Amino acid sequence: SYDRVQLFEELADNAVDGLFALDSNGYIEYCNQSYAAMADYDCSELLGAHVSKTMAEGELERAQAVLSDLLQSDRESDTIDMSIATSDGDHVDVSYHFKPRETADDEYGGLIGVVRDISDRKQRERELEQYRTLVESAGDPMYVLDKTGHIRVCNEAMVEFAGVERTDLH
Repeated sequence: SYDRVQLFEELADNAVDGLFALDSNGYIEYCNQSYAAMADYDCSELLGAHVSKTMAEGELERAQAVLSDLLQSDRESDTIDMSIATSDGDHVDVSYHFKPRETADDEYGGLIGVVRDISDRKQRERELEQYRTLVESAGDPMYVLDKTGHIRVCNEAMVEFAGVERTDLH
């Protein structure tokens, strides 16, 4: 039978998402292999390193601002989408969900959190934005119908062609 520590270690080691703990100065106290692999490192290379080692340029300052806002609020946790830098200089889009840790005397003691690779989602968002821009800027009327045959989406050329207000087409 497992004891709780063994169970936690097995769960953490096999988690798909990255797990981490930072001390109050931003140094990595714990990370699972999934966290390290997102930035193309091994855990042993990150333990004791500052979290900025895995952050793309400018992201540390942005994350510190989000943390500062969180610490001044009544919220228990927060999420920030950002870019991490891999060991070979590439970037990976991730979502950090983190919660402050408190010391025994209620002082800030660092962070614990989960990191999820959102590269696929960000790529789909970029592609959808490109498609939206293309459709909106097209000179020909374009529209999309729903299952009942009503216009769900249309571009400005369609509005001009129909000679009505956009709201009348939906």
